[in-house]
Amino acid sequence: RASNHIMRQRTTNTLKSIPIFQLYRQKHFGPLQQFDEGKLAVLAELFQFVEFQEGTKICEQGEIGDAFYLIVQGAVSIISQNPEGEDVFLAELGANAWFGEISLLEETRRTATVVTRCRTVLLKLTADNFQRFMQLSPQLVETIQQMIGVRKSEVLETIPFFSGVKENKPWSKLGLLGGTF
Repeated sequence: RASNHIMRQRTTNTLKSIPIFQLYRQKHFGPLQQFDEGKLAVLAELFQFVEFQEGTKICEQGEIGDAFYLIVQGAVSIISQNPEGEDVFLAELGANAWFGEISLLEETRRTATVVTRCRTVLLKLTADNFQRFMQLSPQLVETIQQMIGVRKSEVLETIPFFSGVKENKPWSKLGLLGGTF
């Protein structure tokens, strides 16, 4: 019991340090921040810490999605196969980033392969716990869903037909197109 409490508190404290969870910050006075401890404690129970060594394949493109991950420490490479079957580096994600959301939210197979670049510590949310997370935190899920269009546009850029599309800021043609899939 004591170790469960300590682990839950560690997870709660970790969630506080991840920018997406700033939504649960209630007050901010100088360096002091007060969070909705109850809500974060409930969410913390859903997550588990996992650690991987450098070069570990966490998930593979085409697999059925079984978890969502938040990066606590370390970095991962996001790699996708283009239509010609070639591996294309899409992004490097570091602390406070997440991955695995597309397959869970859209009930589809993994859209990319994720490989650790160094020793990496993650908070893992299983598919079942992700469903609970969506019920408890619709605002966070909305933020995560908004990133899906961005990530899909990154995949589109790897396809030769779309790679030449010129972008006009502040909006992105590929971002809009990525949001339609």
